[in-house]
Amino acid sequence: MKPRKGRSRSKEETSFPSGHSAGAVAVAQAFARELPEYRGAALAGAGFIAVAQVPRGAHYPTDVAAGLAIGWLSEVAVDRAARLLLADYRN
Repeated sequence: MKPRKGRSRSKEETSFPSGHSAGAVAVAQAFARELPEYRGAALAGAGFIAVAQVPRGAHYPTDVAAGLAIGWLSEVAVDRAARLLLADYRN
């Protein structure tokens, strides 16, 4: 499917990156970190949410890819920061 023009002109300036994709992958990773047995299902759900943005006409594929990268990197950064803070707190 080819992306179609959105209804709002403001999206021309706010579609990049996809916040839906970033949020979905960040939550899926955090969930999977706590419940690794559901990792596949969580990431599949996030992938579905991300991919659905293109046929909806809400985002271009590059918007989605950037959102996925930002969400993944953000979750990794927050997890590492939390581990460092907790390590300092426990000592």
